[in-house]
Amino acid sequence: MPQQKLSNAIEYLQDLLPQATRSEKRLRKALYLLLANAKPVSINELAAYLNIDIPQLKQELANQSYVEYDAQENIIAFRGLTLKTTQHQVDIAQANFFTWCAFDALFVADLVNKQTQIKTLCPCCNTDLSLMINPSSVQQQNQSIVMSFVIANPQQYQQELQQSFCCKVHFFCDLECGNQWTSDKPNLQLFYLDDALKIAKSRNQLFLAS
Repeated sequence: MPQQKLSNAIEYLQDLLPQATRSEKRLRKALYLLLANAKPVSINELAAYLNIDIPQLKQELANQSYVEYDAQENIIAFRGLTLKTTQHQVDIAQANFFTWCAFDALFVADLVNKQTQIKTLCPCCNTDLSLMINPSSVQQQNQSIVMSFVIANPQQYQQELQQSFCCKVHFFCDLECGNQWTSDKPNLQLFYLDDALKIAKSRNQLFLAS
């Protein structure tokens, strides 16, 4: 893929992702890391992990969008990572969880920094796909797989993340499948996994780095 296309996608993220304080970024990172254990996260557990008091934590959580709770008020999802079943399953060590879209699976793999298996389905030909992501790289057998990436409207992205972005971001068997599925869908681009992982790393640096 052209280098300019990759640079443009990374630059686009700078305008798309919501700004945050250092404390908010620390909370976001903690949510992802704890949910990646594939268990509901209690408020007490999260407060202890961050070493802050519960009233402060609840206030910070109230300022975050796309936090989901179960009936016991434990956190079960945050902005792309969920314990509810979706098309995109992520396996890390003995932990099995899910993500809203293909891109979410990549940035979680980068954040956890462990060998990660992603199981999903090509939406064009319905072939089962299994990707293995090593820390900082993609295994060789995954080189034909591509990922769609949508240039979403920033306002829609903030207000309707799953509808404006996630439902359009998938892995495909190869470029042919990707081109076929995206041909009638505007504002979609295709990236091979190496470049998609670079976009995911940039996303983490912008959204989580403190």
